[in-house]
Amino acid sequence: MGWSFVVLQELAKYVIGHGVLLEPGHRLDLRCPVTGHPCVPEAPSTGLTVVAVTTDPELGQIDTPHGMVRFLPVVGATVAEKAEMVASSTAAVLARLATSNPLLVTDPRRA
Repeated sequence: MGWSFVVLQELAKYVIGHGVLLEPGHRLDLRCPVTGHPCVPEAPSTGLTVVAVTTDPELGQIDTPHGMVRFLPVVGATVAEKAEMVASSTAAVLARLATSNPLLVTDPRRA
């Protein structure tokens, strides 16, 4: 599962490089497999090249003495799903994916 850290590293580079705060509904086309394949030798090959951000269906958000914390999973998606997100909304596509994967766990074998 080392590939998941590659995705997080790419997201961190994007956030720092562009000065953006990721929010539910954001999506990012990595233009390469989310697993980092073939650059990450042990990573599985996949057609998931896009990531979308949503609010965690179980953890959601909580209020703390230091402010609100929202748990944001990153969900792998295909280029076709990205086009669908652009045409409708990221939330609509993720809701459709959640019908068969309620926790929206990214499985590289899905694509």
